[in-house]
Amino acid sequence: MTGLGSVLETTVSEVGAYHAEVWIRPRHLTAALAAAAALASAEYRWIITNPIWVVTP
Repeated sequence: MTGLGSVLETTVSEVGAYHAEVWIRPRHLTAALAAAAALASAEYRWIITNPIWVVTP
């Protein structure tokens, strides 16, 4: 798990198409959701990138 301003790096060993995903657990919305506050504890895919092509591993 990473936090605000964190950087995540990885090394790939094969040429190909990859994508990145960012998942969020929106606990900051708990009060605003009122009766549906339990939804703030679930994880939701927030961002998914287009393909990132790696031509040299």
